[in-house]
Amino acid sequence: CQDETACNYDSTATDDDGSCAELDECGVCGGMGIPDGACDCDGNVLDECGVCGGAGIPDGDCDCDGNVLDECGECGGTGIPEGACDCDGNGPATGYDCDGNCLTDTDGDGVCDEFEVSGCTASNACNYDGAATDDDGSCDFCSCATAGMVMSDYTMTVEVHAEDLVPGQTTYRFYQNVANTDDFLSSVFGNNDDPFSLSTTTGFFNSPFGSTVASGINLAFIAVFPEIGADSWVTIGIDSQNTGSEVAISTVESLTQPWVSAFAAGQILSGQDIVIDDNTGGAWYVLNTSPNGLPDADGRVLFMQLTTAGDFSGVINTQVFGNGNGANDIRNTYTFSGTGTFSPDGGGVTNACGCTDPSADNYDDTAEYDDGSCEYAVPGCMDATACNYDMDATEDDGSCTYADAGYDCDGNCLTDTDGDGVCD
Repeated sequence: CQDETACNYDSTATDDDGSCAELDECGVCGGMGIPDGACDCDGNVLDECGVCGGAGIPDGDCDCDGNVLDECGECGGTGIPEGACDCDGNGPATGYDCDGNCLTDTDGDGVCDEFEVSGCTASNACNYDGAATDDDGSCDFCSCATAGMVMSDYTMTVEVHAEDLVPGQTTYRFYQNVANTDDFLSSVFGNNDDPFSLSTTTGFFNSPFGSTVASGINLAFIAVFPEIGADSWVTIGIDSQNTGSEVAISTVESLTQPWVSAFAAGQILSGQDIVIDDNTGGAWYVLNTSPNGLPDADGRVLFMQLTTAGDFSGVINTQVFGNGNGANDIRNTYTFSGTGTFSPDGGGVTNACGCTDPSADNYDDTAEYDDGSCEYAVPGCMDATACNYDMDATEDDGSCTYADAGYDCDGNCLTDTDGDGVCD
């Protein structure tokens, strides 16, 4: 190269061979300069923040200015607006904070003060109010029936469902009637404290294609085997396979008192009478999270189907969670025979009413509730012929006084014909 301005000028050259070159932007003689895609001569590239050879957005940041994502997913945002519960600016429900806690709950029962409903909250009271959340002391336990038997909204109905699905036999269904739309039938049970019994005069029918529980009944087979519709089974709220959020029916039985196979065709116990009264007990049930136990539009929950040609009777115990609250455990016992609606006759619905005042003559130390029957001794003269007879006296105190012969109680002659003041 004979060009003195070239970076490879050769002062000794006598013949230019066309090799002259220039320095590139990186200072390399005849070099290619900054590589394609690079931002400097070292091959570095621009990072996402526009820095040549930079490390990009720092860990934990959401942009090159050092901002981070707020709880609403906005880079550099201020998060949930003040006074709101979410990123859309929605505020809390009236009476509650954003965590669903009451702003004011004076009595600590989980019901906000502004939503409290005063009334009688005792389920065994005559004036029980299922909507009440705050007991106002108005409960009356003795006025609704004699001997303190409380009239209950929790009754049991047994009715005819179908006839001659199996020739000569009738199919019956059993229902628990409840007071509130959110009452939950949890179980039907028996044990040594609350015995369960079911007896028929002719046994009851079980289809070979049926099931011990309603959740095992496949309605698709009824067209081929119509007797499935008459199968005897137990249930909580459903009459065939569970769907959606419904759950299958669970059963439990004692080793010494098996009862489940009484509802299974072909088993030794099939169709036989059932007694559950030992320590272990037995039951069929569903958990409170299932819709099975909630009442239908008629306010009742199906819990058994029975097909028989004979008469039937027994004692059935049910467990209901009042308003769906497991702590509000309502247990009733129904003694039944045939069809009808049966009131509870056990499980704590009989109130012990009487006089609870120890100073009363008829004080009853077994009474739990005062029925206004207390009687108190009123001392006085109880002889109606005495001058000081006291019609209000309940206890004769020996104080009776009588008029002298020939005189009345005021000392006047009974007879004084000549009016001279001397009795005849």
